[in-house]
Amino acid sequence: MMAHTPGPWTACHHGKCKCKLVSGEHHPIAQIISGEWGDDYPNIRLVPSQRHIGEVAEAYTDRIVYGEIDEEIAQANANLIASSPNLLAACKTGWHERGLDGPGLLRYVADWFDDCGVDHSCADALRNKADLEQEAIAKTEPEQGPDA
Repeated sequence: MMAHTPGPWTACHHGKCKCKLVSGEHHPIAQIISGEWGDDYPNIRLVPSQRHIGEVAEAYTDRIVYGEIDEEIAQANANLIASSPNLLAACKTGWHERGLDGPGLLRYVADWFDDCGVDHSCADALRNKADLEQEAIAKTEPEQGPDA
């Protein structure tokens, strides 16, 4: 896996622009769609001939529509994608002097809660959050090691 484009990323006019483009400093990252979405494909139909008797074949583009994305949802999606580098940085932030990243810090605090006899549901919630953060980080970082 390659490294992603470094942040900051921005959504054109906070996702309200018709283009819904999410860009990094030097190039676009993603374009968000709204309205109908589906697959376009070439097709042929028979239409009345304007010069001859009968019909002629006409090529056109047809679409299989799978659904529709509301404009407000598309704007929110653009803003969420634009915030991705910031969210990733927040997941990685932790107590670096103790060698802990964000998820490591959460696990450290959860273990401390367990040791102190604090409500186990709090410790479990912290471990779940740490797992989610670790999963998010893993999805964004290039594979490490000799086979990568």
